[in-house]
Amino acid sequence: PLEDAAEAVASDKKDNHTERSPADSARKPQRRSDQRQGRRHARKGNSQSLSRLVGEGAGRVRKESQTKTAEAGAPRQLPLPPLATAECESDPVGQSADKNRNRSREEASPAAMSVASFVKGSCNQLAHTAMQMVCQDPSTASPLFLCGPTGTGKTHIMSAIAEQLRRFHRMRRVMHLSAEQFTNDFISSVGNSGITAFRRRYREVDALLIDDVQFLGSKKATLREMLYPVETLSAAGRPLVLSGLHSPTETQGLLRELAGRMAAGLVCPIQPLDQATREVVLRRWIDQRCSFPMPEEMIQQINAALSGDGRVISGVVNVINTLQRMYGRVPTMDELH
Repeated sequence: PLEDAAEAVASDKKDNHTERSPADSARKPQRRSDQRQGRRHARKGNSQSLSRLVGEGAGRVRKESQTKTAEAGAPRQLPLPPLATAECESDPVGQSADKNRNRSREEASPAAMSVASFVKGSCNQLAHTAMQMVCQDPSTASPLFLCGPTGTGKTHIMSAIAEQLRRFHRMRRVMHLSAEQFTNDFISSVGNSGITAFRRRYREVDALLIDDVQFLGSKKATLREMLYPVETLSAAGRPLVLSGLHSPTETQGLLRELAGRMAAGLVCPIQPLDQATREVVLRRWIDQRCSFPMPEEMIQQINAALSGDGRVISGVVNVINTLQRMYGRVPTMDELH
């Protein structure tokens, strides 16, 4: 019976294959070709819509985005400040205040301490001549020691010499510092185990200028380190300029060997500013800093009351400038007192 059932199923499949018409068999490839053609049209329509999108809007959007990016990256243009009005121009105090502020900055800067701005007088004639000698020939009178009370122009002379050595003699390693800075540098070098670099730094300079040598008194270790660069520079004929309140032999606490080497060159005493020198300095600073010119009689009264300290003269001129700004006029002698 199983064999009869298998033969019946096989005969049914055979009948189904035989009963399919030729039209049915040809219809199937036709459907496949229609499906392929539909897919081609769909791809073509998608590409046309994409190209239309790019042509109409996408390109414009890209250009707009690039323009916005370029505008964001470009530096922002700030509005220009308004021009000065006639009301500001009619205020001489405002204009002169700005000019005097710039002048006072220039006067306070180290560049203002030049050879041309130094006021020569009977109180500093020897030091002025020595400054000119060193500026012309740096090996002349080395070491040069300037001694005198405070406010007599010692730092001014040293700054002027340092400027001339750098500018006209093309010395690149010109070291100008105070004795306190030298001491702090030495202490820092000892703490950081850099004493070798410290000694090399001060012995290999082209010129060495040290102010306020009296600060080194009774500092034995610092004085010994000061002795070596003084010996090295003096033997090599390189410029060495020192300054203090007193001469090397009169400065308390200096080693005898160091004081002798400092005094071996040229010692120039500077006296306090005399009356004629004070008047020149006072007139110059009033013209540079003050808003209004001072009467001649008042200048003579102020000069007679001043001491020979240049720093005191500078402070008095600052007071005059401040009172002129506050009152908008020239102050009286009672207001100055």
